[in-house]
Amino acid sequence: MSRSDIAPSRWFYAFGFLIIATGVVYSPSYLASSLHNLDNEMKHVLTPGGSDLLLQKRGEYIIYATERSIPGLAIKINNKTDGSTISTDLPSGNSTSSIDGRSGKSILAFTIVEPGVYEIQAHYPKSTESSEVVLAIGRDLSKSKFSSILYAAMIFFGSVIVGVGMIAIAYLKRQNDLHEK
Repeated sequence: MSRSDIAPSRWFYAFGFLIIATGVVYSPSYLASSLHNLDNEMKHVLTPGGSDLLLQKRGEYIIYATERSIPGLAIKINNKTDGSTISTDLPSGNSTSSIDGRSGKSILAFTIVEPGVYEIQAHYPKSTESSEVVLAIGRDLSKSKFSSILYAAMIFFGSVIVGVGMIAIAYLKRQNDLHEK
Protein backbone atom coordinates (compact mmCIF):
# COMPACT_ATOMS: atom_id res chain seq x y z
CA MET A 1 0.00 0.00 0.00
CA SER A 2 1.42 3.36 -1.01
CA ARG A 3 0.72 6.69 0.66
CA SER A 4 -0.98 7.92 -2.54
CA ASP A 5 -3.75 5.35 -2.01
CA ILE A 6 -4.80 7.04 1.24
CA ALA A 7 -7.90 9.22 1.01
CA PRO A 8 -8.37 12.15 1.09
CA SER A 9 -5.50 13.42 -1.02
CA ARG A 10 -2.72 15.60 0.39
CA TRP A 11 -4.14 18.35 -1.80
CA PHE A 12 -6.72 18.93 0.94
CA TYR A 13 -3.87 20.23 3.15
CA ALA A 14 -2.82 22.66 0.46
CA PHE A 15 -6.39 23.78 -0.07
CA GLY A 16 -6.80 24.38 3.69
CA PHE A 17 -3.63 26.47 3.79
CA LEU A 18 -4.82 28.38 0.70
CA ILE A 19 -8.08 29.27 2.47
CA ILE A 20 -6.14 30.50 5.51
CA ALA A 21 -3.71 32.53 3.39
CA THR A 22 -6.56 34.08 1.41
CA GLY A 23 -8.29 35.27 4.57
CA VAL A 24 -5.07 36.54 6.14
CA VAL A 25 -4.24 38.57 3.01
CA TYR A 26 -7.77 39.70 2.10
CA SER A 27 -9.03 40.83 5.52
CA PRO A 28 -6.53 43.70 6.02
CA SER A 29 -6.89 44.82 2.40
CA TYR A 30 -10.69 44.79 2.79
CA LEU A 31 -10.39 46.85 5.98
CA ALA A 32 -8.05 49.40 4.40
CA SER A 33 -10.27 49.70 1.32
CA SER A 34 -13.51 50.11 3.28
CA LEU A 35 -12.00 52.71 5.63
CA HIS A 36 -10.66 54.61 2.63
CA ASN A 37 -14.11 54.52 1.00
CA LEU A 38 -15.62 56.17 4.07
CA ASP A 39 -13.79 59.35 3.09
CA ASN A 40 -15.36 59.22 -0.37
CA GLU A 41 -18.81 59.20 1.25
CA MET A 42 -18.05 62.40 3.15
CA LYS A 43 -19.12 65.66 1.52
CA HIS A 44 -16.87 68.67 2.13
CA VAL A 45 -18.00 72.30 2.41
CA LEU A 46 -15.62 75.25 2.75
CA THR A 47 -16.93 77.89 5.14
CA PRO A 48 -17.86 80.65 5.17
CA GLY A 49 -19.92 79.76 2.15
CA GLY A 50 -22.15 76.98 1.05
CA SER A 51 -22.74 74.12 -1.28
CA ASP A 52 -25.47 71.92 -2.72
CA LEU A 53 -25.06 68.32 -1.61
CA LEU A 54 -26.72 65.20 -2.95
CA LEU A 55 -27.59 63.11 0.11
CA GLN A 56 -28.61 59.69 -1.14
CA LYS A 57 -29.72 57.96 2.06
CA ARG A 58 -32.41 58.98 4.48
CA GLY A 59 -31.53 59.18 8.15
CA GLU A 60 -29.10 60.99 10.39
CA TYR A 61 -26.09 62.91 9.10
CA ILE A 62 -23.27 64.35 11.18
CA ILE A 63 -21.42 67.60 10.51
CA TYR A 64 -17.74 67.37 11.44
CA ALA A 65 -15.36 70.32 11.83
CA THR A 66 -11.64 70.51 12.48
CA GLU A 67 -12.38 72.39 15.69
CA ARG A 68 -14.95 71.37 18.29
CA SER A 69 -16.22 74.89 18.81
CA ILE A 70 -16.41 77.41 16.00
CA PRO A 71 -17.56 80.64 17.67
CA GLY A 72 -20.33 82.35 15.78
CA LEU A 73 -20.56 79.95 12.84
CA ALA A 74 -24.22 79.63 11.84
CA ILE A 75 -25.16 76.60 9.75
CA LYS A 76 -28.44 76.42 7.82
CA ILE A 77 -29.66 73.43 5.81
CA ASN A 78 -32.44 73.66 3.22
CA ASN A 79 -34.16 70.97 1.19
CA LYS A 80 -33.82 72.20 -2.41
CA THR A 81 -36.84 70.14 -3.52
CA ASP A 82 -39.47 71.68 -1.27
CA GLY A 83 -37.59 74.64 0.25
CA SER A 84 -38.04 73.45 3.82
CA THR A 85 -35.42 74.17 6.47
CA ILE A 86 -33.86 71.14 8.16
CA SER A 87 -33.31 71.53 11.89
CA THR A 88 -29.94 70.76 13.41
CA ASP A 89 -29.19 69.41 16.88
CA LEU A 90 -26.13 68.56 18.88
CA PRO A 91 -24.94 65.06 17.96
CA SER A 92 -26.06 62.29 20.30
CA GLY A 93 -22.47 61.23 20.92
CA ASN A 94 -18.97 62.53 20.59
CA SER A 95 -17.64 61.05 17.39
CA THR A 96 -14.50 61.93 15.53
CA SER A 97 -13.58 61.66 11.89
CA SER A 98 -9.99 60.82 11.06
CA ILE A 99 -9.44 59.66 7.51
CA ASP A 100 -6.56 60.27 5.11
CA GLY A 101 -4.76 62.69 7.41
CA ARG A 102 -7.81 64.87 8.05
CA SER A 103 -9.51 64.83 11.39
CA GLY A 104 -12.59 66.48 12.79
CA LYS A 105 -15.08 66.32 15.62
CA SER A 106 -18.85 66.11 15.41
CA ILE A 107 -20.44 69.51 15.96
CA LEU A 108 -24.02 69.12 14.69
CA ALA A 109 -26.43 66.45 13.50
CA PHE A 110 -29.49 66.57 11.27
CA THR A 111 -31.94 64.06 9.90
CA ILE A 112 -33.39 63.91 6.40
CA VAL A 113 -36.61 62.10 5.60
CA GLU A 114 -36.08 61.85 1.85
CA PRO A 115 -32.90 61.58 -0.22
CA GLY A 116 -32.29 64.59 -2.45
CA VAL A 117 -30.31 67.78 -2.93
CA TYR A 118 -29.76 69.85 0.17
CA GLU A 119 -28.21 73.30 0.37
CA ILE A 120 -25.80 73.83 3.25
CA GLN A 121 -24.89 77.40 4.14
CA ALA A 122 -22.41 78.29 6.88
CA HIS A 123 -21.60 81.89 7.73
CA TYR A 124 -20.18 83.98 10.54
CA PRO A 125 -22.00 87.07 11.79
CA LYS A 126 -20.83 90.17 9.95
CA SER A 127 -19.28 91.65 13.10
CA THR A 128 -16.75 88.84 13.63
CA GLU A 129 -13.59 87.96 11.82
CA SER A 130 -13.99 84.69 9.99
CA SER A 131 -11.52 81.96 9.34
CA GLU A 132 -11.97 79.32 6.71
CA VAL A 133 -13.02 75.96 8.06
CA VAL A 134 -13.77 72.79 6.11
CA LEU A 135 -16.90 71.00 7.25
CA ALA A 136 -17.36 67.32 6.46
CA ILE A 137 -20.91 66.00 6.21
CA GLY A 138 -21.69 62.31 6.26
CA ARG A 139 -23.21 59.38 8.07
CA ASP A 140 -22.02 58.46 11.57
CA LEU A 141 -18.48 57.19 11.00
CA SER A 142 -18.21 55.29 14.27
CA LYS A 143 -20.89 52.80 13.15
CA SER A 144 -19.34 52.43 9.70
CA LYS A 145 -15.84 51.92 11.12
CA PHE A 146 -17.12 49.35 13.60
CA SER A 147 -18.91 47.34 10.91
CA SER A 148 -15.83 47.45 8.64
CA ILE A 149 -13.63 46.16 11.46
CA LEU A 150 -16.20 43.49 12.32
CA TYR A 151 -16.44 42.26 8.70
CA ALA A 152 -12.64 42.16 8.37
CA ALA A 153 -12.39 40.16 11.60
CA MET A 154 -15.09 37.76 10.38
CA ILE A 155 -13.19 37.23 7.12
CA PHE A 156 -9.92 36.65 8.98
CA PHE A 157 -11.21 34.30 11.68
CA GLY A 158 -13.68 32.58 9.35
CA SER A 159 -10.94 31.66 6.88
CA VAL A 160 -8.67 30.45 9.68
CA ILE A 161 -11.43 28.30 11.19
CA VAL A 162 -12.48 26.82 7.82
CA GLY A 163 -8.87 26.24 6.74
CA VAL A 164 -7.77 24.64 10.01
CA GLY A 165 -10.97 22.58 10.04
CA MET A 166 -10.27 21.32 6.53
CA ILE A 167 -6.67 20.44 7.42
CA ALA A 168 -7.75 18.67 10.63
CA ILE A 169 -10.48 16.66 8.89
CA ALA A 170 -8.09 15.66 6.09
CA TYR A 171 -5.47 14.62 8.67
CA LEU A 172 -7.93 12.58 10.73
CA LYS A 173 -9.42 10.87 7.67
CA ARG A 174 -5.97 10.09 6.31
CA GLN A 175 -4.92 8.63 9.68
CA ASN A 176 -8.10 6.56 9.86
CA ASP A 177 -7.64 5.31 6.29
CA LEU A 178 -3.98 4.49 7.02
CA HIS A 179 -4.92 2.37 10.05
CA GLU A 180 -7.72 0.58 8.20
CA LYS A 181 -5.51 -0.46 5.30
